[in-house]
Amino acid sequence: MKHSILKIALLAGTAYLIVKAVKKTKEAMEKQAEADAAMAEEVAAEAVQNDGEPRKAEEAAD
Repeated sequence: MKHSILKIALLAGTAYLIVKAVKKTKEAMEKQAEADAAMAEEVAAEAVQNDGEPRKAEEAAD
């Protein structure tokens, strides 16, 4: 009986750590997506400002 309780506690602790890691990973991915979108917006705005017309993102990044 004692071993069963320990196994359950260990599994619960492991599940908690996995959920915590997944949440942190999801938050990091969302932050990165926001940063990528902001960078793309900035590059597009700079390209339009430089020429008055949109350019390819690769050219604008140079």
